[in-house]
Amino acid sequence: MAILGRIEVLEAQSQHQVEELGNAYLSLGNLYRDVISSGASSGECLEVAIAAYERVLPLLDSQTPSAQMGANITLQADLGNDVGNFYWMLSRFRPSNNDKISCLEMSANAYQKALEQAKLNQRISAQGTIENNLGTVFGELARYREPVANLERSIAAYKEALLIRQAELETAILSPGATQEMHNSAAKAYAATQNNLGTAYWNLAQHGEPVAHLQAAIAAYKEALEFYHPQEQPLDYGMIHNNLGTAYWNLSQHEDTKENLLLAIGAYQVALMYRTAKVAPAQSAATHNNLGTAYSHLGKISKDEPALRLQFFSEAIAAYTNAVDIATTMQQSATNGKTPPPLAFDIFAAHNNLGLAHYHLATETPEDSLDQQSRQSHLDAALHHHVQAYTGWSEQKSELSKTAFGYLLQTIRGFYSQLGIQGQSRALSGVPGHLLPEIMSRL
Repeated sequence: MAILGRIEVLEAQSQHQVEELGNAYLSLGNLYRDVISSGASSGECLEVAIAAYERVLPLLDSQTPSAQMGANITLQADLGNDVGNFYWMLSRFRPSNNDKISCLEMSANAYQKALEQAKLNQRISAQGTIENNLGTVFGELARYREPVANLERSIAAYKEALLIRQAELETAILSPGATQEMHNSAAKAYAATQNNLGTAYWNLAQHGEPVAHLQAAIAAYKEALEFYHPQEQPLDYGMIHNNLGTAYWNLSQHEDTKENLLLAIGAYQVALMYRTAKVAPAQSAATHNNLGTAYSHLGKISKDEPALRLQFFSEAIAAYTNAVDIATTMQQSATNGKTPPPLAFDIFAAHNNLGLAHYHLATETPEDSLDQQSRQSHLDAALHHHVQAYTGWSEQKSELSKTAFGYLLQTIRGFYSQLGIQGQSRALSGVPGHLLPEIMSRL
């Protein structure tokens, strides 16, 4: 590569031209930046880009840059932001948590230095971008250490970004010279940061003050939705409705249970209008799973309303079935050794929950509302899905396999109570043979 050859020559010279060396490193960094932007990034590409730009940045501090190095004042903040992005991306390639943390800390440090330069040169738009990126990297750090402190830093950064992006949005709306493209760009940036803020509050709610933080998350998601148009950004629109539904579901665990569960269901149903199995199968399966969970919880709290209780469990069955079927289709459609997209939920938990919903219908439906054949079908389905959950969790060596085994026993007892000894024999014929000794000893 000609650039590397030129750098070697310049580095070997005792009196090399600082500007020329800086230009060579800048060209090298830009070359790899283009490769990364094309989607062909790797850990090695990121490392080279970081190393090249980190050689340029001290030169910008020590002298007036040449025209090629960016005589304007934008270069330091922009390169610093790029270095922050590259370190954040590099963390995804690191296998150990310690290496991930190190990359994320370097990313945050690069963003903070870039932010100082943007503020120094009054580059308001760049400040908004960098603050948003800083919020993202602090949120990522929260996964590995000091979750509360890092999430609070994340929220503070997002709020700073929103102050800037709201002002830009207002300018795009009110300025006579603003174009539709300027308005769309400002709206998209503002809405994206609101969604990020909502997710940061949702994560913080898992560590304390859940009601206040979940209400803040809901407010942020709702604000984001004001700027997403389903015809233009259907997947983004669906994604935020899914996030909103999850925030309502979590809030239902703390207050206004039924009301918030119904709000969660409404949000999930809107999300599924856009997160279809054809367009976004992994996302569709996740939202169907979320919908099943919300309906299942409604069923559990509706003991005094038997008709509604059974309706809710029926809806849960439909949603969980869709989630499992879509996930199964994704797995079966993976060809030529390709791995299907990862699921955002535990497929074996979905099987287990689906089994529970079938069990509730089989054992709680009044005799005059469900014939014996239908009751048996629900018990067969419950047993099948609990076996799926047990087998999957056992293969993962998960402690949850014990939970699935408990539900297997419950279902077998349900066969006996609903269908007698013949029903129990039917159930025992449907479980893995190696489990029979332990099952028989506990019946």
